[in-house]
Amino acid sequence: MTASCSSKSPATAAPEVSPSAASPRRSTLILRAGFQLLLAASAFVFNVTLERRFDGLGAFDQLDVIFDTDPNTRLGEFGSGAWRHRCFVHPLLRLVSLPIRGATTFADVAGITVAPPKASRRSLALLVAPVCSALTAVVMFRVFLGAGFGDLAAATGAILHQITFSQMMFGSIPDHFVLGGLGLSLVLLCGLVPPTSDRVGWLRWLAVGVFTSGVTITQIIPTCIMFASCCRCCGRGVKETAKATALLGGLSVALALSISSLLTFPIVGSSQLTPAAQAAGYAKFFPSRPLSHAFDVIAALPNSIAPPPARVVPDRRGDSNRYQIRFTLESVRHPGRIAAVWMLLLVGAWLGLRSDAPVQRALCLGSIAVVLYNLIFHALWGKEWFLYSQHWLAPMVFLMAAPLRDAGRYRLPVWGAAAIALTLIASSNWFRIGEIVARLEAEPKSVVTTTQASEIRFEGGSPPPAALPGMDNGASH
Repeated sequence: MTASCSSKSPATAAPEVSPSAASPRRSTLILRAGFQLLLAASAFVFNVTLERRFDGLGAFDQLDVIFDTDPNTRLGEFGSGAWRHRCFVHPLLRLVSLPIRGATTFADVAGITVAPPKASRRSLALLVAPVCSALTAVVMFRVFLGAGFGDLAAATGAILHQITFSQMMFGSIPDHFVLGGLGLSLVLLCGLVPPTSDRVGWLRWLAVGVFTSGVTITQIIPTCIMFASCCRCCGRGVKETAKATALLGGLSVALALSISSLLTFPIVGSSQLTPAAQAAGYAKFFPSRPLSHAFDVIAALPNSIAPPPARVVPDRRGDSNRYQIRFTLESVRHPGRIAAVWMLLLVGAWLGLRSDAPVQRALCLGSIAVVLYNLIFHALWGKEWFLYSQHWLAPMVFLMAAPLRDAGRYRLPVWGAAAIALTLIASSNWFRIGEIVARLEAEPKSVVTTTQASEIRFEGGSPPPAALPGMDNGASH
């Protein structure tokens, strides 16, 4: 631990570790590398398999079928980068298309592909979510390991994150939410290093700030919350922390918007929307029943981990759509799951706040603040709680896994309970996904074929006429 991150109080100072004890053996490094490769590969294979199943059923050919997501518009943006208006809410999202278009152009010139460019771009665009999910798995393992968890506890925490319903679903849907989840895991990873100890730390935080705000502009707030928590727990003053946090937030947003303006160009001839006009369009996502929506916050966190069966509600958007239904977890509650998850969160928060290590205490405090911020914000804005679960999943799982680090003499019952919980969560979520797939299979055959839908998507890459100008039909925050 660096001197800048040491507590001023002798009672709370972290014990020093000798270099020989801190350096793991070569065999340990090999085992860790092997586990990370296995974890990433298993996450990627699972998400790709489920994503192909959804795509084969035509679930990505229209809006809002699976939890209000917009895979049809996102596939167009990821694959071709085409859009009608600059998006100030997701300023750097369409830059995902740059490597995809570069790869398809190279493959076409080199003659190593037989598929048309549009089909190749769509195939690569489908890999964005699984790749991000695999990267998130590795990052979360590094977070747990750097926060003082042992190898087995870090592996268990990373597995817990990957088998949550939110990660299993959004890692298999081509939308921007899994990129936001990856960004928050990188924020936690940055929190392992004192943010103001050197210039490298600053550059690291700034890069992550640009990434998170580039995916969704409001995600700079959780980034700044975690940054401020790390500064305070590492002994920085209130004024110094406030100045550094404001500087980080301002620079990150300015760089993200500047890069977006320099490297993205809308379709020629399309009218431009100002940030104020786009903000007015997003006002439609304020809940129509705010009290009922806010009350669902009780189940929002548990449903991110292992929800009860999803509700299926009618959602007729046009006779040409195959599916006239929408899956939702709104007003879906299970008292037992709610009690178990919230109790584990409170225990994890208590264990983290009483830790003697400044880094652990900073990550815990920052995670609590990030979760609370998202719950308050989305109680006021948004229609589908589960849609935004990636915004709090990483810090939430970090808190839930705290008992694994501080088991002490209760190691046997804690690990026994962890094994049972992982088994129940994985089996429950597997069954929930099977229910969704079975319901999609039971729907009538498609009116618009997948090939036709793909051609429609990549001719313009813009939302269908039913959407507001420059906006997605679904809540795309």
